[in-house]
Amino acid sequence: PYVGPRTFEPDEAHLFFGRTREERELTAKIISKRTVLFYAASGAGKSSLFNTKILPGLAQEGFEVLPVGSVSGHSGHDRTVDNIFIYNLISSLQEEENQPANIASMTLAEFLDHLIYEGEKFYYDDQYVFSPDEELKPRILVIDQFEQILTTNSAFWQQRDEFFHQLGEVLAIDDQLRLVLGIREDFVAGLDPYLHFLPGRLRDRYYMQPLDRRSALEAIKSPVQNIRPFDDEAAELLVDNLLTIDQGQEGDSAEIAQFVELVQLQAVCYQMWEKLKGQSGGKISKEDVQQYADVDTALINFYEDTIAITVAEAGVSEIDLRTWFETDLVTEAGTRNMVYRGDDKTGGLDT
Repeated sequence: PYVGPRTFEPDEAHLFFGRTREERELTAKIISKRTVLFYAASGAGKSSLFNTKILPGLAQEGFEVLPVGSVSGHSGHDRTVDNIFIYNLISSLQEEENQPANIASMTLAEFLDHLIYEGEKFYYDDQYVFSPDEELKPRILVIDQFEQILTTNSAFWQQRDEFFHQLGEVLAIDDQLRLVLGIREDFVAGLDPYLHFLPGRLRDRYYMQPLDRRSALEAIKSPVQNIRPFDDEAAELLVDNLLTIDQGQEGDSAEIAQFVELVQLQAVCYQMWEKLKGQSGGKISKEDVQQYADVDTALINFYEDTIAITVAEAGVSEIDLRTWFETDLVTEAGTRNMVYRGDDKTGGLDT
């Protein structure tokens, strides 16, 4: 019932809870506006909301929802193309393995004009002829993790102007097209130099806060409601634990945060369920939470597992990786730090 600390997939909508208001408001804004900037903190669940609620809901409203686009994926050093950001976006929208012959120089308008949906996939076909009675639905183009226009292929920054110009061009050509950009909140200001290329200068925006207490309770209780429900006191205790901020100094009183981090909630609930699922019993009790849902233990286990997987898959030295976390990603005050992600190196480690 809990997917763990990762993005929800489209077929996991029945497990995604706590964002009913955001689903309703964002869907209404997308339907009524040509361009929408959707921003939130890292890890707040933007991609999960897209996958499980927003895109399926828009399809039910009669829109043709294109595959979720991306401006990253290939390096401009490895591809000889007119615009690496356009190339990456087109590549992410083409669901057939065979790429168009002239994809290296193709414009976004040309690609979208010949992008069709057939056989449960989208693909480019410049020979396709629409029949006179064929229903043409208004389209939705979602580009998720749009901060990558600023953080990837930095050596090709001069191509960003042309990318935004082409985005504005397709919106001018197809007056039924809607564009939704999903971006981390700390990169929103970086779009300012390019807003004049887009109609309305991206004035229509939607900000999603992290999970508050009420939403966190729903995200904890609802996935297991019909399997092994929480006792009310147990769910409240788990949320209290997730909201407690350890000051790090002995004798300091703990503080209560305003929001719960979704990644932490999923990590704790996933590990708790792994311990409980083989045991008999009625409701999840306060004692179960105290024994199996310790936040510090769950997060330590998540960190250790991720380190082990990364070392195995990337071949990086475990000592180097742990040192990198402690010195580059955590400040002297114990808070999170940002590290610039380069094409080749990120804080001294291979990207």
